[in-house]
Amino acid sequence: MASSLEQSLHSFSEEKRTTRFSGWNRLIGDLGGRFNAGIYFLIAIGAILLAYRFTPSFVSAHVSESHANKELIAVVYAGIFVLVSFTIGMLDSRRQGSLVMQIGRVWVASFLALLLLVTFFGIVRYEQIGRYILTYSWVFTVGIGSTYAWIMWQLCARLRPRVLLIGDREFCDRAEEFFVSENRPIELRSLPIEQLVDGIPATLRDSKMLKTWVKENDVDNVIYQNTLVADLEPVVAKGLCEGLHLSAYSEYVELYYGRTVPSEIPQSWLFANSLGCLRPRFQLSKRVIDILLSVTGLLLVSPFLGLAALLVKLTDGGPVLYSQIRVGLGGEPFQIFKLRSMVVESEKEGAQWASKNDSRVTWIGKILRKTRMDEVPQFWNILRGDMSFVGPRPERPEFVEILSEAIPHYDFRQLVKPGLTGWAQVNYPYGASVEDAAQKLAYDLFYVKNASLSLDLQVVLKTMGVVMKGAR
Repeated sequence: MASSLEQSLHSFSEEKRTTRFSGWNRLIGDLGGRFNAGIYFLIAIGAILLAYRFTPSFVSAHVSESHANKELIAVVYAGIFVLVSFTIGMLDSRRQGSLVMQIGRVWVASFLALLLLVTFFGIVRYEQIGRYILTYSWVFTVGIGSTYAWIMWQLCARLRPRVLLIGDREFCDRAEEFFVSENRPIELRSLPIEQLVDGIPATLRDSKMLKTWVKENDVDNVIYQNTLVADLEPVVAKGLCEGLHLSAYSEYVELYYGRTVPSEIPQSWLFANSLGCLRPRFQLSKRVIDILLSVTGLLLVSPFLGLAALLVKLTDGGPVLYSQIRVGLGGEPFQIFKLRSMVVESEKEGAQWASKNDSRVTWIGKILRKTRMDEVPQFWNILRGDMSFVGPRPERPEFVEILSEAIPHYDFRQLVKPGLTGWAQVNYPYGASVEDAAQKLAYDLFYVKNASLSLDLQVVLKTMGVVMKGAR
């Protein structure tokens, strides 16, 4: 009688694809944004150099000087193009959306990059870039960039990673539900462990059998359940020695999805002193940056803030500022400030979740929320030290009490200062329920574990892209 492993492997192998390039699959999955950033950087440099090659020559001091600096212009344009591409979410192959959307991002990124390039050389270096050069650069960038986006879209759609899940039946069902909900290209099969023999899963006593099947069916990754690591250790150790690509479920999700799996987090992880947010150097650097940015921000937006305050006042004659008590670092309460975007006495019946199309929001409030202008007074909270620019969004005490009881590990988001924006805000849509709070916690805990200045920069850039799209 065939073992359950043999039966599972047989059913999986029946769906074997005719052609498969595992090397490409690994390259796309493992390098992700870094690989795309490098390719788009080279495309942008090539587009500028081709533009100079095909641009007619003119007897002009400006154009001659521009030709002399074409290498510098190409590098600056490429850097700006990659930065804009990251900001609008163009670099992540695993979250590409439709082909039309991906190519549309190339068009937008190239236009914005050229606009910023002209601004940079006009203000900083007092140099003019010819209109033919700009036109040809845009055409070449869009043409080559769109072709590359089409190729990557086809690869990601056809070369879906094959993943085998190993764990108990509840884990396999839960993991499959998660991967399906993420709506990314992937092929899943699961191997539920029904029984153990001498501490080893009965269906996995022979790791060579697993290795042979993995190679024959071109499996990209074998993912095992964290909480069964003690039972699976012999198999995992042998598999790693034999060259199999094995990963713990939580590690795989963190690496490829940028979030944690709270149900798979051991307590030792949560109490570790090595968490990114607890490093003294990071905390000092973050505080210095918060002070500089909050002062600069208040000075730059003060004219717009005054106009927004006037419009809020003229709308219904109510107060301009709105304050609430929120929960901050270590669970300490503090008073947060915002430009009022809702009608007066919007919570006369008690605290309520704010929804995406909340009827309590005024007409000017909708504009303030889309542009994030309603959050500008929180620069003062940042300057005072109540908040940071990047961190989990501060929640109200009434909701924290409910969420802490309903969601495991919820209080651990209070290991860092709350932020004006956060990793959860740029990766998860607007939420107004306990279920949404649980999903956002997965991203918040990822930030707690991996907090760094580079991750903060990613959040800020992604936030700019969210604001440009007008999302809330």
